[in-house]
Amino acid sequence: MTPELYLYRESEKGFEFYVSEFSTVSGLLLFEKKSHISVVRFGATLYKQYGWATEKEIPVLNTVGEVVEFLLSEESIGLVDFSAELSGYGELSTHDDGECHFVLNSKEQCLNIMKSTIVPSIRGLLINKLLENQGSYFSCSSAENGGWRQ
Repeated sequence: MTPELYLYRESEKGFEFYVSEFSTVSGLLLFEKKSHISVVRFGATLYKQYGWATEKEIPVLNTVGEVVEFLLSEESIGLVDFSAELSGYGELSTHDDGECHFVLNSKEQCLNIMKSTIVPSIRGLLINKLLENQGSYFSCSSAENGGWRQ
């Protein structure tokens, strides 16, 4: 998946960054695998025999690496809802395993996540636009050609 939609804003919650067309595993891999994680919300339609599995039905997962390994080992899990607290970073929540919403403790952490998700050809320009236009969505459906629009 290539990210197509971005949003940035600073709020009382922290430094928020939203990116579409970005899987839960891709979002988690932006953090160190040994980082402590606490899965707060989990909802999947195809995990084992549950029909609708929640965080209560999955094994205890304590690190980012363990969560990534679990999700990769369950290939077609039908992940719909995911939310986790990452020690020292903040929160990551995802929806339909295709959009990530980060709420981070520092602007530096947020900028590092941005740099890791935006294609190099428009990275500097888009980060600048996101910072200048907090709360505005930017579409980059033709990012590989250097195109974007607000």
